[in-house]
Amino acid sequence: ARMFGVTEFMSAEPTEKATTVSVLPGLVEDPEVPTSAVIESHDHEVAYCWDMRSDKMVWQAHAATILGLEPDRLPGTGDDYHTLIVDEHVQRRSAVTALSAENDLGSGVSYRITYRIAPHGPRSRDLVWVEDCGRWWAGEDGRPIQARGFIRIGEGISQLAITQAAADYDELTGQLTRLRLADALNAVMRRVGFDRFGEPGASFLMVSVNNLQRVNDTFGYDTGDQVIAEVGRRLRNSIRAGDTLGRYSANKFGIILAECSAEEVQQTAERLVATVAEKPVTTDGCKIAATVSVGAVLLPEQAETTDMCFGRVLRALDDARLRSRTSYAVYQPDEARDLRRTRTTQIAEFIDSAIEERRLDLQLQPIVWTKTRKPALYECLLRVDETVDGGYAPGDFIPIAEELGLASMIDKRTLQVATEMLRDHSWLDLSLNVSALTCTDHLWLADLGKRVRETPDIAPRLVIEITETMAATDIDEAAYFVDAVRDLGCRVAIDDFGAGYTSFANLKRIKADILKIDGSFVHNVLREKTDQVFVRTMVEIAQSFDMETVAEWVNDDETADFVEQLDVTYIQGFHFGEPVPIRSVIESRQRELSA
Repeated sequence: ARMFGVTEFMSAEPTEKATTVSVLPGLVEDPEVPTSAVIESHDHEVAYCWDMRSDKMVWQAHAATILGLEPDRLPGTGDDYHTLIVDEHVQRRSAVTALSAENDLGSGVSYRITYRIAPHGPRSRDLVWVEDCGRWWAGEDGRPIQARGFIRIGEGISQLAITQAAADYDELTGQLTRLRLADALNAVMRRVGFDRFGEPGASFLMVSVNNLQRVNDTFGYDTGDQVIAEVGRRLRNSIRAGDTLGRYSANKFGIILAECSAEEVQQTAERLVATVAEKPVTTDGCKIAATVSVGAVLLPEQAETTDMCFGRVLRALDDARLRSRTSYAVYQPDEARDLRRTRTTQIAEFIDSAIEERRLDLQLQPIVWTKTRKPALYECLLRVDETVDGGYAPGDFIPIAEELGLASMIDKRTLQVATEMLRDHSWLDLSLNVSALTCTDHLWLADLGKRVRETPDIAPRLVIEITETMAATDIDEAAYFVDAVRDLGCRVAIDDFGAGYTSFANLKRIKADILKIDGSFVHNVLREKTDQVFVRTMVEIAQSFDMETVAEWVNDDETADFVEQLDVTYIQGFHFGEPVPIRSVIESRQRELSA
């Protein structure tokens, strides 16, 4: 097949020395591929043709020399060539033919990619960067039929390729980034998956630097970074050529062990733990003793996908951290734990889609005046559109949302809906729950401030509820949040009071407006003397701090009469109104006005 000039298919930088090669023998010319041009060849470049239907590759005469291969190892097919490419870059070259054939208007679809090859085999440390430039052409069915291009090596690589290559590596440690590590793992899993019964298989290790946060807190992040970089260097020096090391997260490294038995995996893990711990890490400030824990997953038998592998190796790492004698653990199946994790993942996806599709909505439950039994305000309770199948109750997904850090997204949506309701209905007062995470979210406070400034009259009609647990856990953050909300003109309530451990000193410092007495002390108050004492005491405490009170779970008139005698300000419970859609509250109000 005829080759073509560099300038005809790429805007590549020309080099000074060039020769012309008009034909590469061995490929039958294809009438569907344009027959134009020649290829310019340089000292650091080699041309190739690739018949993608037969997978046959034909190279320029000096290809083996340029690529650093023995003449008998020059790849004759595309599959053979891919075996030279390091695992983290196999997908990069394979993805070239996934480009849209719509760009092939007779001139082909251009590509320019950078990757590394191992000319001396997968266990060699002599890796070579190459820049692969060319075009491929599609047949009538839109699928690639032929590619023509050249490979640059060494001094022939362009500055663009050098920049792209640098992006594959973590700046601090010099190891692969998480993205490239995942690509390498995917390539290895595909390879061992095709030969599921072959021996030996592969393994993936997750190595975590222990107590890094303590180092950061004590000596500063610069010292912590030096520890991370040195641990990465020691890990690299302790694994075999051909194994892959990458930085998974701040204090975690991932290692792919190719062609490694279960016994060798354990030996490697023990060697890694010992190598890191054998001598302190010397930093600018002092010497620090570093230790690591290692979790492992055996491939392909213990994981079928990259995501599954990451999830299971993290569980193995958790097990390793809990062990006192050894810092290594291989993944062990746990059906109950796997089911919990699967359910958590499903709920996380449900929350994300519900927010994205705006299916999160509010229902209102009245909080009534104790003396008149008329609604004083309404608590906003989160619900999801029930017309969509496969949903979860708030009691199922709210704890998961808080655990995964998704509660702030939910609270932003509920704030939007609540403030719009207050803006549209001047007779309405609302109480809105927020998560502990939102109490530390300054963006949520900024959003509240923006909405109050746009519609100032909503502020005195909005109560923000925080839990007693949050108030007791981080008193400084709680006090700051409460002060900020009250400065905007809104009121603050402490929800479920009595279920936690808030001290009188904390209650004084928080300066809330309303104390909601936990329903567990109210629903049996007529029969339990201790509950009566407790409720009476909480009312007296609230009054001493000029706070109003709400008795929760009031489910009959007798209980309502009793807490009224204790001078409770408001009562709340199904007996005085269950949560109902917003439209039902609005329609009820309209009927009252028209009566």
